[in-house]
Amino acid sequence: LIAWNLLTPKNKKKLIIRNILLIVISLLLVFSAIGMKIKSPFGSSGSVLRKNIYFVLDVSNSMKKNNNDKKAQKIITRMLPKLNGDRIGLILYSDYAYTMIPITTDLDYFKMVLRSKSMDKIKGRGSNFRSALSELIRRFIEIDSLSVLPKIGVVFTDGEHFGFDYSSKLQVLRRINVPLLIVKLSSQEAQLDSVPELYSKSKIFPCISTCSPNEIYRKIDKLVSKTPEAIATDDRVLDLSYIALFVAFLLFIAFIFMKQTNA
Repeated sequence: LIAWNLLTPKNKKKLIIRNILLIVISLLLVFSAIGMKIKSPFGSSGSVLRKNIYFVLDVSNSMKKNNNDKKAQKIITRMLPKLNGDRIGLILYSDYAYTMIPITTDLDYFKMVLRSKSMDKIKGRGSNFRSALSELIRRFIEIDSLSVLPKIGVVFTDGEHFGFDYSSKLQVLRRINVPLLIVKLSSQEAQLDSVPELYSKSKIFPCISTCSPNEIYRKIDKLVSKTPEAIATDDRVLDLSYIALFVAFLLFIAFIFMKQTNA
């Protein structure tokens, strides 16, 4: 195109404009090949990023003493209508952790288990946060081959934990792109307050007296939207490559028109 453009330099001003057009077209084609994507500002209000969410609930004595375990169950239950389309699961932990509800889209079953008395029968004294993270990692690694949706762990706790160092588990979460939202149900300083310092993809959300499920869900959505998987699956993403191709095509038409009028 550049060689063709230089063959008939009858008008120096038009020649310069055509050369600029060629440079811009080339840059747009390169930009399109990169395939950049951004959050679309034109997404509808019903457009929602689907997620794999594991709720991790501390059921230790300190949580039960202040009925914080019941409070957490109520918050999650009230949040369920917003989780339609998400895949959710439930992990409980005290002295050790185990999966109460494997990842599912059945919200009615999830609600039934949350409201059942079976959770009241769980016995445990301390809060083994390392064990909770190990179970969370195991579960998310299992679903990697089954779902491309982004993942997040949402922990409900008073912030206390005992025993082992959990920093290595946070490193694993970083490697598999799993952000962590810790909903803290106590105003007292606790060991888990330092998690955001150790893991940049985590956030502590204080939930003391009143706590809005909608606000927690917004925090979940914000954390998940920063993961690489979210860019690939979010239907609110705007693919800039197509826009670049369209603009390049229009500029090429303008280039051809200028060439013909100069002939």
